[in-house]
Amino acid sequence: MIRLAAASVCIYCQRLPVCLPYSSRPYTCLGGGHEKVENKLTVDSLYNLSVDIRKIRKLKAWVLFQDQAYVNETAGLLKAMGANATEIARILEQCPEAVLCTPAQVNAQKELWKSVCPNEKALVRIIEKFPHSFFTIGHHANQKANIEYFQRLNFGKRIICKLMASAPQSFSIPVALNQGMISALLEMYLNLGGEEANMKIWLQ
Repeated sequence: MIRLAAASVCIYCQRLPVCLPYSSRPYTCLGGGHEKVENKLTVDSLYNLSVDIRKIRKLKAWVLFQDQAYVNETAGLLKAMGANATEIARILEQCPEAVLCTPAQVNAQKELWKSVCPNEKALVRIIEKFPHSFFTIGHHANQKANIEYFQRLNFGKRIICKLMASAPQSFSIPVALNQGMISALLEMYLNLGGEEANMKIWLQ
């Protein structure tokens, strides 16, 4: 009942012109009257990880133009969690903006998710399937507060982890909004004749 259909949007999002021809060599584009050149270190690092640069240039070329990126650091953190080379390449192709997160931010997210995820192997599977949910790092405090709130409602870790993956915006918003929504749902449930003892099952 509390799932919110929403797409996670990275805090760094911005649009830049797309350069399509495939090559590991950085491309130059014109945008806003200024010449923009891809970050060669970013392109080369992704290429060395067997990431398909064509996909990134087609869908999220703006990532390649950022002055600062942490490709090898992000890949190293994923590898340390148990991800293999193929999984790392797939994650970065789906969510290239992950390389814009600092190592400290990724580590903080890892510790947060580990608080509700059974182990790092399971977390890698979640990241591979829902990379944007994991790498949405702009609302860490809200995410932590919402986890604690749902735990106070006696939601199990498995349920919370599943919600964080499939409905990330439910955890990015201030906890007060979730509290208000849950209160409204519970009031509606009781008014419809539901029993208080069954409310947790109904919410989930």
